[in-house]
Amino acid sequence: MKEEVISQITGLSLQQALQANTREYGEPISWLGVESAKQVFIQWLEEQGGHVLQGGRFLHLSGFCDKGKALAWLTEEYKKQQVQQDEKECTAAALKTIAIGDSENDVAMLEAAGCTNITATPVNLTKPGNRIHEMGSARMGRDRDTSVLNGWCQAHDVPNLFITDGSFMTSAACQNPSLTYMAFSARAAHYAADLIEQGVI
Repeated sequence: MKEEVISQITGLSLQQALQANTREYGEPISWLGVESAKQVFIQWLEEQGGHVLQGGRFLHLSGFCDKGKALAWLTEEYKKQQVQQDEKECTAAALKTIAIGDSENDVAMLEAAGCTNITATPVNLTKPGNRIHEMGSARMGRDRDTSVLNGWCQAHDVPNLFITDGSFMTSAACQNPSLTYMAFSARAAHYAADLIEQGVI
């Protein structure tokens, strides 16, 4: 697929389309025919040894590689770097991975990141990144094994890191969380200032 076509379909700039088109392990397919013919096409590809997954806009054709294997490889590479950088303090066990996706093509990656109970839904959900009120990716909690932040929006593992956008929220209403963000930001700032004054951070 030429960069100009990728740019037209996706809205990427030509430079971004060029980067997206630099692929080593798979090929995107923009299907323009009817659904029944697409299923016949997919079946034929699989009979030839191909691995086909439906993404958000494209079919993805690959061999024995998928996003899950890619995430596992990348995680191992980061673990090696961490151990090399500081074998005493920064061990491989300290590395955490997160993933986000919204299509069949992302399931293997989500599973590799430790997600469970991944289910499809007929509801046309908002795609990740289309709204500014996404919440909960670095949620607060008392247990550092199941949360990123403590009750002051302070990272369990990085004492001088405070996160006060929607990430810290463990649940939310359907709209207008900005005032809550502002209140928690002020609260966290006061707490951080106290810790600085005490010489803790």
